Amino acid sequence: MKPIVLGLAGAMGSGKGTVAHYLVDKYGFSKFRMSDVFRDIVTRLHREESRENISLVSRVVREAFGQDVLSKVIAEDVEKVSGDAVIDGIRRMTDIEHLKKNPCFLLIYIDVDIQCRYNRLVSRAENTGDATKTFEDFLKDQKLEAENQVECLRDVSHYTLENNGDMQHLYSQVDTIVKAIKSIS
Repeated sequence: MKPIVLGLAGAMGSGKGTVAHYLVDKYGFSKFRMSDVFRDIVTRLHREESRENISLVSRVVREAFGQDVLSKVIAEDVEKVSGDAVIDGIRRMTDIEHLKKNPCFLLIYIDVDIQCRYNRLVSRAENTGDATKTFEDFLKDQKLEAENQVECLRDVSHYTLENNGDMQHLYSQVDTIVKAIKSIS
């Protein structure tokens, strides 16, 4: 049985990280996070780890090395692990360019109400400024380059999760998907 490679797409605050952690904890998946490459660069440059700085680095790296550079890097990293893998944070069609060459790659889109996403973003405060972000600022962030292409991934996803409920509801949907995939593989 070939290792499963699941990609997680969805707007910020949709629950991609939560689903990735669940897959790691319950099913032993290896986790890769698309933005980690850019976060590492921002940190190494001793800059604030804000959405704006991460988005700027992403744009510059992609312009210099190709829009699909991150897909290529992550696809190569995934090939090095022996078991199932989950990729957190797919935001563009080019992010799956090399991943979809793997016959075991499946894309999951996570759909969530915008107010729910805002509340989650503020409460988790992952990036600098998130804890004090106003709803208006959150709406502006939706226009950042890294966010404005996410919606098109819904149409090419293999599965869609609805994440407006509690964790148990989300986990139940994930379990159903994993069970279905494993029964086919």
